Amino acid sequence: MTVAAQTANTEAPDQAIGDDPSDVQLELYPADLLSDPDWDKNVLAHPNTTTFHTSHWTRVLHKTYGHKTFGLRFVRGDQTVAMLPMMEVKSPITGRRGIAMPFSDFCEPLKFQSFGSDSLVQKLSGLSRERRWRYFEIRGGRLQLPPNAAPSERYYGHRLSLTGGVEEVESHLAPSVRRAIRKAKLSDLTVAISTTSDAVRDFYRLHTQTRKRHGVPPQPFSFFRHIHQEILSRGLGFIVIAKMARKLLAAAVFFHAGRTGLFKFGASDQNYLRLRANNIVMWEGIQHLIQLGVQSLQFGRTDIDNAGLRRFKLGWGAKEELIEYFKFDIASHNWAGCGTRPSHIINGLFRALPLTANRFAGALIYPHLD
Repeated sequence: MTVAAQTANTEAPDQAIGDDPSDVQLELYPADLLSDPDWDKNVLAHPNTTTFHTSHWTRVLHKTYGHKTFGLRFVRGDQTVAMLPMMEVKSPITGRRGIAMPFSDFCEPLKFQSFGSDSLVQKLSGLSRERRWRYFEIRGGRLQLPPNAAPSERYYGHRLSLTGGVEEVESHLAPSVRRAIRKAKLSDLTVAISTTSDAVRDFYRLHTQTRKRHGVPPQPFSFFRHIHQEILSRGLGFIVIAKMARKLLAAAVFFHAGRTGLFKFGASDQNYLRLRANNIVMWEGIQHLIQLGVQSLQFGRTDIDNAGLRRFKLGWGAKEELIEYFKFDIASHNWAGCGTRPSHIINGLFRALPLTANRFAGALIYPHLD
């Protein structure tokens, strides 16, 4: 099976999709991402590919939570016109649903040829009924969906172009970011880039503290162990760590796939924020991505009401965009509207729990979430 219109001919992502009679022959081919050798080769031919589209990320989630994997190829004749990874999240508590992709900031369908958006919904609805999903969810991809698709969640996204090199990126930094980087460089900090299991353990210790501070339980350590096995050890990501002597002050996890880099996780010790270790970690990560030939950096999603994180990301010269999630309810055959956000009371509870209890709560809760 061949992928139509390789990178040079891939349709522009902002081009509208219309329905046409040829779409009636569109067929959906599920592929097992854990064993399909061609999946990554084909998705990497698309300029909008992210780590979330790759089999490496799928393996991380499958190994950690056991979710069933689907690599969906939408095919017309012998040509692949679109690709989308999806996982089945099945829980006796939260039900059964199809998500593209769980624990992922965004994962839009990768379109190689024009085809009708109604065909996409029709095929995913058929798969949902076959698998007895309550709904399917697509994270991103507004232009690949029908105009009446109502988002169930909205976030800010931020994208930084790296094509101009280090000097070009530096020229667009906000004055406050420049000062922070300069202050960090003048401090007695050491900054290292690593892909080792020791670096993963260091990061996780700081990560659990940061999640507690935010009132959110951390993912189980097995999640990060699998990130090391499937992504970091394969040269598809790295960790930047800032220390003072032996004291870990800040760390960040970056991924990269094809042309796109991703800032996925950040953690810091709030007692040393004045040293601006977060800024130097980010700056070192950006420079390393440029050295690797990555052309853009995505900063992940930001809650609409998180003004501080939004300001931090904008300070690097990133362009702001809207990330929308779309949830199609199978019973009503309609798009679900915006849901209720988690209560601040729950956040307060997790802030109050000891670190060990928070870790235990994360291990119990995350298999039921997405």
